[in-house]
Amino acid sequence: MIDLIPIGSIVELKGNKKTMIIGYNPSLPNDTEQYDYIGCSPNGLNKTKEKLVCNEDYFYIKKDDIINIFYIGFSDRNFDLFEKIHNEILNKIKQRKDKNDNNELNNIFNEIIEKYKKGQSKND
Repeated sequence: MIDLIPIGSIVELKGNKKTMIIGYNPSLPNDTEQYDYIGCSPNGLNKTKEKLVCNEDYFYIKKDDIINIFYIGFSDRNFDLFEKIHNEILNKIKQRKDKNDNNELNNIFNEIIEKYKKGQSKND
């Protein structure tokens, strides 16, 4: 499986459920569970609803729950750069002991973004 699945990709989850990837690393307030993606029906979100409902309109997804990729969404050089930044941030977060310190998370994020803005990435 590829490292990061692009937005717009259609995947199959355990239980034969098809979903479209619409975001990355969602979290619920006060939830310690880590998710990799947020998805919705391959037909998209229902704009006529006043309020969207988790597990009805959209879903939190772990990589391990994806069993098949039917369609890979749009990917270009910008996505490749985003994937590098995303992976670097996740690796730094995994190395930390206190994963709930939002100030420290913001510092990590800003440090990595600044590095890429200046073109100082070791991976380039």
